[in-house]
Amino acid sequence: MKRELLLFALLIFVAGTALSQGAALYTVTIIAEPPEGGMVTGEGRYAAGAWVTVTAEAYPGFEFAGWWEEGVKVSSAREYTFTITSDRVLVARFEPVLFFEGTQLHLEEEVEFVPTLQLLTGYSRLLSGYRFGEQKWQLGAKVAYEGTSLTSVSGSLQMRVEETRLSGRVVFDPGGAAYRYAYLSLLTRAPNYAVFARAKHSSGGLSYVGSLRTGTLNLSVSYVDSTDSGLQFKAALLRVSRVPLCCDLSGSLTLSFTKDGFSYAKLKVRNLLDLCCGIALDAYLEITPESKAISLEPVWKYAKACLKAYGNVVWDGEAIEGLEIYGFKISCAFGKTRKYPRLELVTALVPDKLSWARFEGEEFEYIGVKFRGSGCCDGNYKFEARTYFSHKGTLLGISRIVLEGGLPLGGILYLEPGFTANLIDDEMELKVGWEADI
Repeated sequence: MKRELLLFALLIFVAGTALSQGAALYTVTIIAEPPEGGMVTGEGRYAAGAWVTVTAEAYPGFEFAGWWEEGVKVSSAREYTFTITSDRVLVARFEPVLFFEGTQLHLEEEVEFVPTLQLLTGYSRLLSGYRFGEQKWQLGAKVAYEGTSLTSVSGSLQMRVEETRLSGRVVFDPGGAAYRYAYLSLLTRAPNYAVFARAKHSSGGLSYVGSLRTGTLNLSVSYVDSTDSGLQFKAALLRVSRVPLCCDLSGSLTLSFTKDGFSYAKLKVRNLLDLCCGIALDAYLEITPESKAISLEPVWKYAKACLKAYGNVVWDGEAIEGLEIYGFKISCAFGKTRKYPRLELVTALVPDKLSWARFEGEEFEYIGVKFRGSGCCDGNYKFEARTYFSHKGTLLGISRIVLEGGLPLGGILYLEPGFTANLIDDEMELKVGWEADI
């Protein structure tokens, strides 16, 4: 019995081998034209006489035009079935068409609840997306308002093909339906460079901006073409990174010029001093025609501390006559990113010179904390608390407490609540801003 089973298995193997060697195999090659037009399937090797089905699926912005072989259209069906008798090379052709991708409504508003309920500011923007082949078009309309009054109405257009983007905007004054300004810009990127150009028109004439970024160099130049004086140079900005300095140091340099001449220069030097225990010292130098400022920033592996002094170096010809100090800021950041959470202490000797600190009345100092992090729905939360101090403050000189935050909700809504308690005037303000994408 075992002998008969062995002979039967041997006969089946010999017969299968003979059949496989005798059956001809043909190759089906399929090509998508253009490759970004759609997806094709069905390529492979098939036995002679087999039924073969090739399929084509167009991507958004394209439609299927048919199957071609050696320049001859052989089928218009998206699924083409045939009996194979020879090698075949089939080309699926796709043609660009206008494809509507949908609309998006973005709302951003700020409402005050305390002491009175009122709409402060906001805007609504409607965007419609289209695609023509690889070209992506976006048409938009935006309405901005303050309280119950419209402040501006604008329309926008944007077109993108791979790494090139063309965009434009026209803005009107809704009060008298008057034209304000319009601009057209072009941005193109490549692995080693990026070029940007913009032309803007307003009642004052035309202005032009051009910039080039390549490697460590970033150059931007702007001109103004007024109706009175014609084309004139306006400003130029040059940024260079990894500038070689002495003692194996390097830094980044920024130079700014206007039609009146030199505007400012900024130099940043990393690891100016490499101290022990992984602690280093960065230095910043900023020079303007009116002031010179130097700040040092300690850098540590587990935290980032910063001490900045704001002031002005008083010069008398080529000699230093004195040093004006407007204030100090001490900040320290913790965590892996060395950005947040952050603790800040700002002391102003001349509060008017530190406008970014948002001092009010006779306030001269604040201490604050900042938090940033990942929230739900691929969004980021933020929270900031500041306590201001004044000579007329209450307990410990506290004059105001300010709380601000941001919280993503549901993937389409972002809330930005804000609370201010004025302890001197015994007043409170509660407002909530929100952004919504529908």
